[in-house]
Amino acid sequence: MLSPARLFIFFCITVFLTCSCSSERPHTIKDLDENMLDLKIYQENMGDELKAGRLKDAEWLFEGMDSILKEVSRKFDEHRKLKETFSYYYKDRMKEPVRLIRS
Repeated sequence: MLSPARLFIFFCITVFLTCSCSSERPHTIKDLDENMLDLKIYQENMGDELKAGRLKDAEWLFEGMDSILKEVSRKFDEHRKLKETFSYYYKDRMKEPVRLIRS
């Protein structure tokens, strides 16, 4: 039989592990302007890498841009200049260009 002290330690460890193991993805705290600035920086650097012929580095920057766009489409559902949601533009309008760049 477990002693009260061991039972308490087991309970504490179980609670700690339950609280620390979360299936939620971390959310960024950047606003839309900060994300757009990041995209601008990635785009400029990707252009420089493409001009220099360093395709692997350009591909890495493209994946970073794609990650930012996914986050923006998940986080911001409307914008005054867009008729549809960000996710529409990302999933529908960007599908073919992204596929072509990756191939």
